[in-house]
Amino acid sequence: VRLTPTGSSEFARMAAQHEDWLAELLNGFAAADKQLLYEQLGRLRLHLTNTRTTPATQRGAAAHPAGRQPRPSAKPASTQAAPPPISRRNPSKP
Repeated sequence: VRLTPTGSSEFARMAAQHEDWLAELLNGFAAADKQLLYEQLGRLRLHLTNTRTTPATQRGAAAHPAGRQPRPSAKPASTQAAPPPISRRNPSKP
């Protein structure tokens, strides 16, 4: 799937507006809080990506009816690498 040049321009415009909206929402947060939130959302993104690409039988779906999975134990943030950025703007900067 590819966007047309017009579609690419429209997507870039909408993405910039969305990014500005998020920056406004987080305006009152301290830089450290923004960074922590960014890291946690990155971990969530990686988790969701992994659960979508791993076959259900490998995730234990057969042992957990209705697709419910046990909660994974949280690892301290220091033991996990930070995910790559998904935006041009660093959320810890205004």
